[in-house]
Amino acid sequence: MVAFSFFNQKQKTSRDLTEEAASFLWFQLLFSVLKGLPQTEYAKNQMLIKCKEYYRGNQTELQNIERFQKDYKGSEAITWYTEESFVYRLLNKALRTEDIDGLYLFRFYIIDLCKQLEEESGKNIGIMTLYRGQVMSEQELDKLKHSVGSLTSTNSFFSTTLVKDVAKGFLIRQTAKRGELKPVLFEITADSPVKSIIFADIEEYTRIKGEHEVLFNIGAVFEVVSVDLHDERKYWLVNMAVTDKGMKDVQDYIDTTKKQYEDRDMSNLFGHLLIRMNQLEKAKKYFTLLLTTTQQDSTEEADLLDEMGNICIRRSQYSSALDYHNRAYKIRMNRFQSNHPKIASSLRAIGSVYRRTGDFEKAIEHFNRALHIERENHSTTGPMNTAGILQNLGQTYRKKGDSDIALGYFTQALEMRRNLLPNEHADIASSLWDVGGVHSFQKKYDEALTYFFDAEKIFEKTLPTGHPKMSRLFMAIVKACVGKEDYEAAFNFCQTKLIALREKLGESHSAVGRLLFQVGNIHEKCNENQKALSYYEKALSLFAKCIPPEQEEIIFCLERLGQIQEDSQNFHLALDYFSKQLDIGKKLYLPNDSTLGVVIRNIGRMHLKLKNYDQAMKFLKDGLYIFQSRYSDDHEHVKDTMKIIEEIKEAQNNA
Repeated sequence: MVAFSFFNQKQKTSRDLTEEAASFLWFQLLFSVLKGLPQTEYAKNQMLIKCKEYYRGNQTELQNIERFQKDYKGSEAITWYTEESFVYRLLNKALRTEDIDGLYLFRFYIIDLCKQLEEESGKNIGIMTLYRGQVMSEQELDKLKHSVGSLTSTNSFFSTTLVKDVAKGFLIRQTAKRGELKPVLFEITADSPVKSIIFADIEEYTRIKGEHEVLFNIGAVFEVVSVDLHDERKYWLVNMAVTDKGMKDVQDYIDTTKKQYEDRDMSNLFGHLLIRMNQLEKAKKYFTLLLTTTQQDSTEEADLLDEMGNICIRRSQYSSALDYHNRAYKIRMNRFQSNHPKIASSLRAIGSVYRRTGDFEKAIEHFNRALHIERENHSTTGPMNTAGILQNLGQTYRKKGDSDIALGYFTQALEMRRNLLPNEHADIASSLWDVGGVHSFQKKYDEALTYFFDAEKIFEKTLPTGHPKMSRLFMAIVKACVGKEDYEAAFNFCQTKLIALREKLGESHSAVGRLLFQVGNIHEKCNENQKALSYYEKALSLFAKCIPPEQEEIIFCLERLGQIQEDSQNFHLALDYFSKQLDIGKKLYLPNDSTLGVVIRNIGRMHLKLKNYDQAMKFLKDGLYIFQSRYSDDHEHVKDTMKIIEEIKEAQNNA
């Protein structure tokens, strides 16, 4: 009953919904989509092959697997679960650790088990009092004690009994081998009219009669009523009640999300949600697997290539992203009319790559073409897509420095989303953040912070802990505080968030690294360069150890470390940092990305400082070539680079 993040690999019984509402929301959403996936013979065989690999050498379980393969029927799902054989053990292992790969692998069986439980749940009459005996760690028990009046949710199928003595008997058996674990007896009031919570008496399906088992579906919600030491200090008694509090909001969110993506099939949507949850490696594996079984040059392949491109964008792998999105666009142009919404989707994706790589004119061109198509069509997903494109246009104009134009687009997007979505939706938070960002750019920091904090409240309820969007919002908040020269508020904000993230995610999560980077940035603004160096180095080390490494975050750290070393006249060290930055940047960015141009120019400047004039000229000319391919001659990047080239020529003449 401990609060934990969605993909925390520590095994626990449930989560506290007050603190982990976002994790619960995403789990329910993902699980709802998983239940809608195709139930094919291929899915069944895929599950059983993995089970055979796991139980290699265990003849008893291998025989059970063979029996399942030959004889299994959907109407026997509950019976198989109660046998506590391979399917019970491996499914619950996946559920306890919230292993998405495992849950996807067991989708064939999960669909049947949920369906049968839902059918049996319809037979419930009146109020049941149910019991469960188990042992738990002192930490989990302490969390329960402090959760009275709060909601908690199971993260697996949850077994209970109608007979108190059965639960007590189980507790006695567990207590004999519990070690440091604490004995706990749950007493649960389950009211049948609570329709959103699925539970059923499964006595008739169990091979061992007399246990009077009642099984709850995944994600059942309970209110913790009381936690007391009971029966001469032999065990803890936890009273809970089944509740549907908050479930309407959850269901509304699920329905809205499905409607938002109704042009996708369930298989695609499952992977897309993994991307939105920032489970990028899992999403990549998932879509790569689907690509191996998808016909080439089909519309289905285009959809999968599109998602692979989205993964690359989130990883800042812009060259690969552009390749995937262009391939998807080419297929769609051959398959659809030029004004089809899928064409708009491709144009928007390509525009997003150009925006992130600084090619703003191309980005605006692609976004406007996508916007024209969406406004021509009147599909149910059109208004949401239109709002997204307006947001993209606003982000591009803000990057260009046209803040008033950006604010106009952001305001339109926010108004549309407020009319289309539940009040506490992540897309509304994104729009609030965008509006705040313009105010911050215009140095209206108090107004900006109002929007940022409103966005943060929504993100806390709708995004998994440690999500990169939340990290970037934290950066915007810190930047606004620094803009006000309220350094104390900036430090306090970072320290508060660091404590919370370390407690929930541990020391090595990338979200912790992003906050360490922010603390370094604040110290740098305060001219405390040695402290800044220390925090940047900590962040760099953390990002390098992530799997896979957070490449763009590493680039940001190297850039700041190089700049500080330059300011300290340590030109050799600065050159080393900038060179490492370039090596990584070449793998991520497009060849003419202005970001690469800046790095190359910095390397040239260091060679100039070190009087390596030929090397300096080479790098400055390479940087100038990039800038001139993107900008007119009066752009600051072009002018600054040409000025440094003149300095090199003068130095060469005087050498």
